[in-house]
Amino acid sequence: MSLDRYRARDLALPRYREELLAAITRDVTTDSRVRAAFVGGSLGAGDEDLYSDIDLRIVVDAADVDDFVANKTVRPQRWGSVLFYEDLGPRVAHTVAHFEGFIKVDCFYYRVAEVTPSLVLQNIRILHDPGGLVGDVHRRSQSLVYRPSTAEVERWRYKVLAYAHEVYRGCRRGELSYARKMLIGLAGYAMAGWHMEAARWPNLWADWAKAEGPRAVLSPWQQELLSAWHPPWSGLAILDLMATMEPELSRLNDHLSELTRCDPDHRVWKQAWDMVT
Repeated sequence: MSLDRYRARDLALPRYREELLAAITRDVTTDSRVRAAFVGGSLGAGDEDLYSDIDLRIVVDAADVDDFVANKTVRPQRWGSVLFYEDLGPRVAHTVAHFEGFIKVDCFYYRVAEVTPSLVLQNIRILHDPGGLVGDVHRRSQSLVYRPSTAEVERWRYKVLAYAHEVYRGCRRGELSYARKMLIGLAGYAMAGWHMEAARWPNLWADWAKAEGPRAVLSPWQQELLSAWHPPWSGLAILDLMATMEPELSRLNDHLSELTRCDPDHRVWKQAWDMVT
């Protein structure tokens, strides 16, 4: 399949995305119940590319949120032609609308009380904020600095060990797709460790956005390691590759433990790895 067949459509995506944003802005500004609306993600940070989606947050009073959530797959139809939805159920204050123009909108509904200073509100694009609610929280968010906590590092450490054990189990069972998935997850935890030691909040721990490609925030040597860790299809080769990951994961365990002044638990770390490599 040639990707050139989609070239004209893809080049037009930024224009279509701005048309969607304009329609969203018109919609929320004419609804008096909407206290504020803003976008985060790549659009909020100003580093979007052709394929960036719209991470939309709509803020309403607590008394109105149930009605907004009940109509969460209705409202996007005001913005454009929806092809389909990803939705986790009628009570979840979130839906993803995929539009026919090949742009998706991740839409979350927040209560006013839920909008508080946070790292994720440092980079946003405000669409509607008549009372200055989001603007004020955005300003107060700028002083926040991420530092990994002892609890985060301990959670990270034992997740690494758990994933390593799952890789082994998958290989021994002949469930190679599962073993490969766990190996990719293990690489994701290495990436999360790099984020933590660089004082970057590891959003969702193993979020692969901006790990590779022209928008990558990782260093060249980190990207080279990720590339070298692409999983093979042989069980023995998967286990051999996992063994090559252990030194960097061990370095991260030591460094992150030092940064947070917690016990690196070398005894458990060594025993757990010796069980599978």
